[in-house]
Amino acid sequence: MNSPLVKISLLTGLLTGAAILAFNLLIHSFGNNPLGRGMLLFVPVYVMGLGVALRQFREQHNQGKLRGGEALSFSLIFNLAASVSYGLLFWAWLGWVSPAMLLTHQAAIRQKLTTEQAAILADPAYGQKFYDDSLRATDQMTADQAAWADFKKTSFVGLLLAIGTGLFFRKK
Repeated sequence: MNSPLVKISLLTGLLTGAAILAFNLLIHSFGNNPLGRGMLLFVPVYVMGLGVALRQFREQHNQGKLRGGEALSFSLIFNLAASVSYGLLFWAWLGWVSPAMLLTHQAAIRQKLTTEQAAILADPAYGQKFYDDSLRATDQMTADQAAWADFKKTSFVGLLLAIGTGLFFRKK
């Protein structure tokens, strides 16, 4: 745990997770839903956090060099720290501080289902039961479920970004 690679990647990942939450709260404060389709708006914050962290590690702790293995290791640790910190902070926010974001998300899902009701009911693979079950699930959605879904999306998209950004910043 004395490794600068692990320390810097964990610390910057935790800070980036908090920055992603702050960015999502900013989006929500303007009346938009940062969940669902808008969830990918976190990408610039994530890439900036990872880029700054990789550059700092490369220049200040690795004499301007960064091998591919180091870059990938750094990026994967960063992704895990950012995803976990964001997921936990988001869960705490939804559950204890302000459940309004969850209500906004539920309303957006209900509106989408209502808008696409005719297409859902016409599709033999879905039908009325799927529509009714989806509405019921939306109304029963908890902060745990929303945070878990957001954590999974952040982790997967972050993994792809981490690999690409890590390899971009390698330097011999």
